[in-house]
Amino acid sequence: VIGYWIIVGLRSSFAMPTELQAAWVFRVHSRLPSASYWLGLRAAMISFAVLPALAVNVLVVLPLVGWTVAAWHAIFVCIAVTFGAQAASITIDSVPFTRAYPPGHTKLKTRWPLYFGGMYAIAYWPVRWELAALHDPAALLRLATAGVAAVVALDLIGRPSALGWKLQPHAEILGDP
Repeated sequence: VIGYWIIVGLRSSFAMPTELQAAWVFRVHSRLPSASYWLGLRAAMISFAVLPALAVNVLVVLPLVGWTVAAWHAIFVCIAVTFGAQAASITIDSVPFTRAYPPGHTKLKTRWPLYFGGMYAIAYWPVRWELAALHDPAALLRLATAGVAAVVALDLIGRPSALGWKLQPHAEILGDP
């Protein structure tokens, strides 16, 4: 749950402008179309979300169920958070922090059921599947392999979509006053 909400927060923060004046660097030296910006964004989302999720896993799950179950659960936490970061990164279409904020970007007032459903899908289903396969190491391995395959599938979807990324045009470049 913590990893999921970190991902949602990062996705929202990436749409916030921080230094619009410094965005000229990306306009001048941009290698668009390129998947490298998306790869960096995805790596940032994964690294910021996985570590807190694993810390909570160690603090909460380990004392309750022991090393073996906590180790398997850590694997599934990493897969679920990586899947969530992959899915969220596909919905981003520009270099973070370099464009003006699009009004209503997150639409929390109207899209909260989607965010809640995403939390349910990332936090509840993988744990239910893990619990169902807990006493069969082969089933756990198959489940982990399926999770990794889903992450790879999202990677294959995300790379071509990253080629459609754009930079915000600047008024001086367009000739506007």
